[in-house]
Amino acid sequence: MQSYTGFAQQGDVQVVTSGLSSTTVVEGSYPLCLVTVNLHGAGLATIYSDNGITPLANPFTANSNGQFTFYAANNRYDVILSNNAGSGPASPITISDILLNDPAGGAGTVNSVFGRTGTVIAQTGDYAVAQITGAAPLASPALTGVPTAPTATFGTTSTQIATTAFVQAAIPSTGVTSFNSRTGAVVPTTGDYTVSQVTGAAPLATPTFTGVPAGPTASFGTNTTQLATTAFVQAALPSTGVTTWNTRSGAVVPVSGDYTVAQVTGAAPLASPALTGTPTAPTPSIGDVSTKIATTQFVNQAGLSPIITVYTTLTSAQLLALHGTPITLVAAPGAGFAIYPVAISLGYDYNTTAYTINGDSLILDWNNAGTAFKITFAETGFLDQTVSQIASLAIAAAHGALTLLNNQPYTIGASGGSNMTLGNGTLVVYLYYLLLTLQ
Repeated sequence: MQSYTGFAQQGDVQVVTSGLSSTTVVEGSYPLCLVTVNLHGAGLATIYSDNGITPLANPFTANSNGQFTFYAANNRYDVILSNNAGSGPASPITISDILLNDPAGGAGTVNSVFGRTGTVIAQTGDYAVAQITGAAPLASPALTGVPTAPTATFGTTSTQIATTAFVQAAIPSTGVTSFNSRTGAVVPTTGDYTVSQVTGAAPLATPTFTGVPAGPTASFGTNTTQLATTAFVQAALPSTGVTTWNTRSGAVVPVSGDYTVAQVTGAAPLASPALTGTPTAPTPSIGDVSTKIATTQFVNQAGLSPIITVYTTLTSAQLLALHGTPITLVAAPGAGFAIYPVAISLGYDYNTTAYTINGDSLILDWNNAGTAFKITFAETGFLDQTVSQIASLAIAAAHGALTLLNNQPYTIGASGGSNMTLGNGTLVVYLYYLLLTLQ
């Protein structure tokens, strides 16, 4: 990479002082002129503002004193100076064939080429076709793109390549010699083509139109086999609204009896409806004795909740982590309600390995709070057995704050000691409970 610095200037420029021209000529300087760098005898060159790192726009503007500098790879260049911003020469000035040669920019001089030294001249055999990028072989070339060749003289008959221009010139310029066995100045006649030979044509008999076929609109009142367009139909339709509805005319409004239940989509009959999904209804007041629908909320508020049975199977992974991760048996029932267990049974299903007990105990209570209401059951003698077991737990007789039961889930966890280890059996918890309404 080599730099080049020059000045935009030109000799034999007359001096103009206070608008008066002098016969004295000087070396004229052209600040802010446009500088264009070309490869010698070719197009724009790639240039830089430093030693090959920062690209420089080409062309670019000289500075305010006419000086310009650029960097470029070792090569020959032409610099063209032209007018810019109202200053500079009347026509471009070309500084031709500038040689840039940075000794550090290459790997040194070539000592020999193909074993030859001195002034080496290219000769046949220096390269194979495969070594020349973009070269085609002489034998069986597979040309790409749009290959061209010289156009042979009309009438040439040889192995020279025939270009498209040669072929077009060789084709006779006479017209069609015959059409459908007719010669001379042939004109179209009926029967020259069938419908199937005409692209986009429809048959006269039973056409199947596509798209949006259109046609002329017949006059209002026409009553023939002429095609009726949408405009004809719209004009023929009466412009008034509905004339009668259920034998009523005028400004008709809906009244009872206009429809039956079967005619209304999604309507249920008044008598013996077969409701689906999750139908709802207003909840009657507590103590209401009437034919009103009793919702589940009304039943629960009335204290008529039946005994509910749930059973939950705890895996070995849940049992081994029970000390820190309790399991919910029944979710929180909602504000104003409490879960009241009436019986609890445990079923241990031994697998292949009994559990190793570390002083832990099972605890069943509300939200794993460890309250006075909790039911505790020792794991020792039950989960450390090598045969399946079943146990029935006594309900704790205790009292405490109502908030400990109100809207609380019922859970099973572990307390004291630490988690069990090694075992792989399962535990089924059978819970029988009432859902109480708190007053």
